[in-house]
Amino acid sequence: MARDPKDDQRVYLGLGLAMSKAQLLELALVKLVEAQRQDLSLPLDDRWAERDSRASADMWAPWLEAESATLQQVIHGLARLRACVEQVRGRGKQVESADLAGVWRKYVPEPIAPRPDCEP
Repeated sequence: MARDPKDDQRVYLGLGLAMSKAQLLELALVKLVEAQRQDLSLPLDDRWAERDSRASADMWAPWLEAESATLQQVIHGLARLRACVEQVRGRGKQVESADLAGVWRKYVPEPIAPRPDCEP
């Protein structure tokens, strides 16, 4: 089968869209931390004043490290789910929900839920 010359364009457009969504996720995470930790009634410059850079780093760094670790688990879990689906379907079988849940819990053992201190 001949390759469609527009395939590269479609792939690059898809990649650009995925990158854009990842950046939106990053922005949403930053806004979430800001809402949790800052007085949103203050002007932006007062919330993140340079004199507070150490305090800001002390506040942000642990949270971001924990969020990164969780996201890494999710990435691995999704990759393993895809591999499981490919393997099962490759054998001509139907993918069972229980099998997917087992794979997911192997790589993402803890439920991902709002922290107790952030419940409405």
